[in-house]
Amino acid sequence: MKKVLTFILAVLPAIIGFFYTISLIALGVSSAEGWVYGVTEDILVLLMLVLTLVLLVFLFGAMIYFFVDTCRNKKISGGMKILWCFLHYQFNAFAFPVYWFLYLRKD
Repeated sequence: MKKVLTFILAVLPAIIGFFYTISLIALGVSSAEGWVYGVTEDILVLLMLVLTLVLLVFLFGAMIYFFVDTCRNKKISGGMKILWCFLHYQFNAFAFPVYWFLYLRKD
């Protein structure tokens, strides 16, 4: 069960980020063309702000989880732990699934 939950935690930020980017593009195109699905633009901007905050909180939580897991993982040497912590910080949504596949999948 833990393996499934960590997989979801590893993959979900990338999926949410993808749909978030698509919705930002759709909002930009729809407002540039003057149609916003019959909803005022203020509501859509507020919705995007809320989604941004939710995404940031989720990414920060996942990053903390993977930092702690990297530091506690006995399979990783000291230099690689520093590298993985850097990768989690810089490329979080892309590094989480790679880390899961390399180190957590077999647990």
